[in-house]
Amino acid sequence: MTAARKNAPSARRDGEVAARYRELVEMSPDAILLAEDGVMRFANPVGLALLRASCAEEVAGRPIEALLRHEDGTRPPAWLAGLLREAGSASGEAILHPLDGGEVPVEVRARSYLDHGRMVVLAFCRETPAGAQAGETDPELRESLARFHAIARATGDVVWDWDLATDSLWWNDNFQFLFGYAAREIEPTIESWTNRIHPDDHDRVIAKIHAAIDGGRRTWSDEYRFRRKNGSYAEIFDRGQVLRDPSGRGARMVGMMQDITGRKQTEDALREKSALLEAVVESAGTGILVVNPDGQKLVHNQRLYELFRIPSEIADDPRVAPQFEFATTQAKDPAAWIGMAASLASRPEAIERFEIELIDGRILDSYTAPVHDKEGRRYGRAWIFEDITERRRDIHRLRQAERVEAVGSFAAGIAHDLGNMLVPIMVTAERISGGVADPEGKARIILSAADQAKTLVEQILEFTGQRRAVREPIDLRTPVSRAIELLGSTLPEGVVVERQLPDRPATVSGDATQLLRLTLNLCRNAIQAMGDTPSDRPARLIVRVEEGHADAAFAHAHPPLPAGPAMILSVEDNGPGMDAATLERIFEPFFSTKGSRGTGLGLALVQSIAAQHEGAVTVDTIPGKGATFRIWLPKAQPAVAAEPTSPPPRTGAARNILVVDDRPEIAKTLVELLEADGHSAEAIEDPFAARDRIAMLPGRFDLVITDYHMPGMTGAELVAGVRFACPDLPFILTSGQMPPIDPELAASFVAFLPKPFTAKTVQEACAAAIDGQASIAAAKAAGASIITKCPHPPSSS
Repeated sequence: MTAARKNAPSARRDGEVAARYRELVEMSPDAILLAEDGVMRFANPVGLALLRASCAEEVAGRPIEALLRHEDGTRPPAWLAGLLREAGSASGEAILHPLDGGEVPVEVRARSYLDHGRMVVLAFCRETPAGAQAGETDPELRESLARFHAIARATGDVVWDWDLATDSLWWNDNFQFLFGYAAREIEPTIESWTNRIHPDDHDRVIAKIHAAIDGGRRTWSDEYRFRRKNGSYAEIFDRGQVLRDPSGRGARMVGMMQDITGRKQTEDALREKSALLEAVVESAGTGILVVNPDGQKLVHNQRLYELFRIPSEIADDPRVAPQFEFATTQAKDPAAWIGMAASLASRPEAIERFEIELIDGRILDSYTAPVHDKEGRRYGRAWIFEDITERRRDIHRLRQAERVEAVGSFAAGIAHDLGNMLVPIMVTAERISGGVADPEGKARIILSAADQAKTLVEQILEFTGQRRAVREPIDLRTPVSRAIELLGSTLPEGVVVERQLPDRPATVSGDATQLLRLTLNLCRNAIQAMGDTPSDRPARLIVRVEEGHADAAFAHAHPPLPAGPAMILSVEDNGPGMDAATLERIFEPFFSTKGSRGTGLGLALVQSIAAQHEGAVTVDTIPGKGATFRIWLPKAQPAVAAEPTSPPPRTGAARNILVVDDRPEIAKTLVELLEADGHSAEAIEDPFAARDRIAMLPGRFDLVITDYHMPGMTGAELVAGVRFACPDLPFILTSGQMPPIDPELAASFVAFLPKPFTAKTVQEACAAAIDGQASIAAAKAAGASIITKCPHPPSSS
């Protein structure tokens, strides 16, 4: 194990050395050929180019003696034959036979050695220089050419020498290596260069190089595309120096071509990534800013300036300081933000997240972190700002809805029980007040108090959505006008009410009673608020109905209001207005600024009724300058007026009526009321006993009045239990809320009495059930809901 650990560094060094040698072989300007036992195994890129081979596999397996031949072409060179027989070294000339059948004169330096019993020949080949082929034998010239060629071979670039007088052009071997041309394919004139320049670059490049030669400049450089043998183009950076004769005229020009295709591709990729990054940054819904340690902007987007309302003249400044200074003026607490920025300056690696509340009420989530490059060096700090105002509002709405739901469930239970308690009080007091046993009118006092309690119960049930609206096309002007008339007799002295109603019908789909209550609550809230108005300013209430339009954005921000035409009911006062803290809570149930004078349900009920009508409530208020409440309701088509008909006369015949209610005080009160009206009435508190009695005595009862919520059985289940025995028996249903009714059972229910109900409501409902259409209008006027078809079940029972 120890020896293995000691040998590991040596093995790594050997691998590194081998990799460097492979790299040198690949980059060699000479053609390198390697054969084992006379068979080719390897050729480097220059060797493949000379052999006209596209890959090493085309060369492998061929006899090296077939590739390197004597100049007479009949045999291999003597020096190669000797190296194949025994290890040694040799140099000489030969004719290289490429795979395409041509001939290339080459100078060769070679050696051979035994490797595991195999004779390995390694040959370095170079094309014979053109000057030597021409017979130039001057020693000084040959020495000068040798030095020039040595320099040309030492670089990986393409070296060229242009004789301006003869237009002859010499290239070093790298021309063949980089562009894939064979020596015989390269013209010895300037056309070997000009003919391969990309057509789109040709005229510009030629004009520029001649301008340098003719203009007396020493140097020239340009970038262009140069055609390879395979038809593709290399991106080239070319530079040269003009050599001039004593008269200053250009005599020669020498230079180097550098293949920058890889660099260009990298630059293009970087530009593409930069454009993509810029598009992503600009399309982001967040404000983005990256600054370097010197306070200069590196990355930023338009959304950043939109969030802070930064003017364009400041946004265009490359420094971030002026923009930060302006942005802090938009914050409610600029000192806190400035302090955070100062703290981050002393903690360059810190990551922070905090919120910034702006003076216009918006809230921004701010996240900041240092930015590092791939090596881990920090080069700046990133800031990301997101407008979370709507998210906060949604959270607030959700929490408020949860509070309302909890309070509503509790309040609905109380209202249901209170409604049951009020039934015997109201019915009995009403009967007493109609007789002669109460000369002092005490029953009327009881009725008045009970009626107020009834109103409170109805408000609670409507607020919690437990009392469902009966929606039909109505003219909004009607409940609004009725509300103003009802207010007239109770207006405090000095309050002026101004009515602004349109001439045309303002049709909405709604419940007239609920919309009347909504309008009354809004007006009473405004009148009470104006009670705190200074005496030197007259209290003024404006009630207005007008057409409007809810666009998609407004509807999205104010659910459940749909987008489209709307009718707007606005109630405007010039009272003290509200601050932000009060405005945030005004729709909370049981929240009141009036102390013991208010129940805290008025505005909560307004919002609940509006929501039940697919509407929305908005409030505009300024402390000291009053408030305006607007109720947005979807506009509806006017109702088609029905042809008037004359109802048949009311019979008033006595009937046998069964009362089913688990509350004995309610059952007894109803029996006494019905018997006083001349009916034969019977009460059963157990719904199971009532079911059995009805089923065993079919035809015994003409009408059944049943509560819905009873122990072990609902009113609907009672109907289902006797339906087979008495399919035509009519039922009146009572409950604190309109319950869900199975469509198959709907025909059995003729009326619904919402608790608490009055004696008159019961009397008229019974008349409607007994006499049919003769008494339906009177029953509705008394407060009963006449069921002509099954109402849609509510979301929860």
